[in-house]
Amino acid sequence: MFAYLYMILLVNFIQTAPADVRKLRDTYHQAIYSEKISQELLAQLNQKSSLSPIERAYLGATQMLMAQYAFLPNQKYAWFSKGKSNLEEAIRAEPKHAESIYLRYSIQLNVPSFLGYSDKKQVDKAFLLQEIKKVKDKNLQDRIKLFLQKEAALTQQERALLP
Repeated sequence: MFAYLYMILLVNFIQTAPADVRKLRDTYHQAIYSEKISQELLAQLNQKSSLSPIERAYLGATQMLMAQYAFLPNQKYAWFSKGKSNLEEAIRAEPKHAESIYLRYSIQLNVPSFLGYSDKKQVDKAFLLQEIKKVKDKNLQDRIKLFLQKEAALTQQERALLP
């Protein structure tokens, strides 16, 4: 009986976890264009008592987004630094997690160079090109593919690696 109950709970967890991550992913992509959604996502993530590595990655990415809405340069830099710290912590926890690497790569391509956050661009691009076909989540795979096609200035050889 206990084994049966355990299996039901495990199946439910496996089925709901991706939906939670997908919702987080969708909200983050909306937050890119909306300060209000960025603040809501930040509040939602800050309310959690503990964060999974992917949640921490999204917290960091959202904090970095908040920098674009801050007025004073020191506030912008504080948001950016806090976000960078959280994103890098998430990647240290799961260094082969394609979604976290995708977040870091997309941020590195879009932040001003004087912030010095571009040292892993080539490594992240190569990792994503190598791993994209292994990403099981079709929604994530499509987002990464679209981003790479639009933003990454791919060579013909690199384009051939996309699914």
